[in-house]
Amino acid sequence: MLVVQKYGGKILDGSDSSIKNVACNIARARDEGCELVVVVSAQDEEKNKIIQRARTLNPSVKKRELDMMLCCCEQMAASMTASALDGMGYPAISIAGWQYGVLTDSSHTNAKVKTVTAQRINEELDRDNIVVIAGHQGLNTHNDITTLGKGGSDILAVAIAATLKADVCRIYTMRDGIYTADPAIVLDARRVESVSFDEMYELMTNEEIPIHIRALELAHKYFVNLELCSAFGTCGGTRIREMSEMEKKVVTGITKDSNIARVSLIGVPDTPGIAFKIFSMLSQKNINVDIILQAMGRKNTQDITFTIARDALEDAKHIIEDNISILGAQKLSLDTNVSKISVIGAGMAQNSGVAAKVFEAMFDADVNIEMISTSEIKISMLVKTEDCEKAINAIHDKFMLHKIF
Repeated sequence: MLVVQKYGGKILDGSDSSIKNVACNIARARDEGCELVVVVSAQDEEKNKIIQRARTLNPSVKKRELDMMLCCCEQMAASMTASALDGMGYPAISIAGWQYGVLTDSSHTNAKVKTVTAQRINEELDRDNIVVIAGHQGLNTHNDITTLGKGGSDILAVAIAATLKADVCRIYTMRDGIYTADPAIVLDARRVESVSFDEMYELMTNEEIPIHIRALELAHKYFVNLELCSAFGTCGGTRIREMSEMEKKVVTGITKDSNIARVSLIGVPDTPGIAFKIFSMLSQKNINVDIILQAMGRKNTQDITFTIARDALEDAKHIIEDNISILGAQKLSLDTNVSKISVIGAGMAQNSGVAAKVFEAMFDADVNIEMISTSEIKISMLVKTEDCEKAINAIHDKFMLHKIF
């Protein structure tokens, strides 16, 4: 069984104990008879120190030079891990970005993977070595080292797993998988054994999801079996599979997004093209819009309400205020005391009455719903921030998500 493992900087914090713990985890998999390729990543704090130091020396330091510096952190983590394994009696070798055959574009500090040859990796596997990969990096067509940006080691692990046709790619994190809700909010939240890729895309609004969206998309495209596992236990984690391979649960999980602001344009002329004017202005400034609600007003007017990320609110406010006469709106209203709750489940499309049950839970909890958006496998609702946790617990109880059926 060929397994690709990935350990991030929060687990490999640079201490001897963290390196030994990761090495023991790898050794357990080897004792189970697995062939292993392990992608490791250095601690973000260490990389940030290097970037800060470089910018102290040169505020305009080139991104190419930053990549040269950052790759050294990853190589150190890989070499230390391989050395720890070798000291335990498990043959291991570390490989840097210029050695393992990952070709990227030339976007330094945020490169995209183009191809993976993995010839050197296969050679070392044939020698019965555990191959420890320096994460986050590749090589461009100019033979310059590049780094892959946020989530780069996740992306690298999935890309290598796809090339090697590995049986599974395991992403090891501080958590032991995906839960039906945030355990800090719902005390009896339960770990989910498996989710579909479609469900994972919707669950990604949860900041606690321990995998980058680019890695998830790559795994989906190339049919990589993913598992999200804890680095500190023997828990099975959460498997991510194609929807056709698994039973479609009515509700898989509930997420919360507090980085939300509501924008309302009151008294906008009820004429064709007005929505286009509003949202094209926002899109030109790369402001993404989520839930949209349009309601009829009085005297040939309408009210248009939508949600955006809270950190984009100031930009949106300035754009609308600067153009309010062009839009013909009577009033602009802003609200940051809102949160979005999303109820997600692949089985919603085949089961009637799910929305009614969700709204019944909100009624029982005496929570007012301010906006609603639905898709085939998701129901999203905007509520007051102070009502958010109460609402999540009510929905979780209504669908008895704490139980295994």
